[in-house]
Amino acid sequence: MARKQTESTSEAGVERGPESVGQAVSEGAADARQSAAQAVPAVGRFLSKSVYGACYYAAYGVTFAALTAAKAIPLDNAVGHGLHDGATDAATALHKAESAAAEAAAQVAEAAPAKEGPAPA
Repeated sequence: MARKQTESTSEAGVERGPESVGQAVSEGAADARQSAAQAVPAVGRFLSKSVYGACYYAAYGVTFAALTAAKAIPLDNAVGHGLHDGATDAATALHKAESAAAEAAAQVAEAAPAKEGPAPA
């Protein structure tokens, strides 16, 4: 009777030969590759959302605190005038530095020799 049971299980495909085991391993590897390909974008989206959220709340907190402090300080006095003049001068200095960097980059681009392609045959 044990022999009949073995034959019936072989016919049902329960016992696998070397070909079917190899096929199962190949299918498992393909499934693993597909799962990994789907997981990578999900991790990227999670990190992107996390970085966005951290930057958003940091900027919100700094801006809210600065605006609240600015409202608490009377600006029609030496403190207010000093803050205004300092901010204006900082913005002007930044604009000058950006203009100088752009001008220097343009000069470097002009001074660099033009790349020539291969000579026509």
